[in-house]
Amino acid sequence: MGGEVELQAEVDALRARLTALEARLHKRHKHGRPPGAEVEVLFLAVGKLLAAFELEAVSEVVPAAQLAPLPEAPSWVLGTLNLRGSTIPVVDIASRLSSRAPGLGLSDIIVIVATELGTAGVVVSEVGAIRSVRLDQQASFLEAPHAAYVVGSFSHDGQARLLLGVPELLRHSELAPILERSGA
Repeated sequence: MGGEVELQAEVDALRARLTALEARLHKRHKHGRPPGAEVEVLFLAVGKLLAAFELEAVSEVVPAAQLAPLPEAPSWVLGTLNLRGSTIPVVDIASRLSSRAPGLGLSDIIVIVATELGTAGVVVSEVGAIRSVRLDQQASFLEAPHAAYVVGSFSHDGQARLLLGVPELLRHSELAPILERSGA
């Protein structure tokens, strides 16, 4: 039994490494924009973390709603949302990014995002304005192998914000089969 636990830990570590490498490869391709390019972002908060998503990945924003349970999903996948007949997995990124217990509060907001990987709902605490960020002046793109979903940082109104890559957040070995099953 002890050997199985060690083997599973090694498999999990390899999956995490593969996910990070895929995200880095994707980031280099996607974010190879010319100097001076502007990107529209949606400001948001995840707990105390000030962040933004590229607007091109955001489909819509909906209030917290009742979710159907999703058996054997990772704890940070809260369940599925029926959105006008489509079944969409909902991810609690605060619990995925930190040690916060997973959950959906009445004041939470679900941002519906779509990428080549599929469509999902992402739980955030707050949604703010849509702004343009000039990549060469305001954003610095990071090489963060421990957090491949952080594709950049920028300052707005004197506050630091992280630019979170939606594909990188959804690119996880445990989430991929759920996105496929949901018909996304």
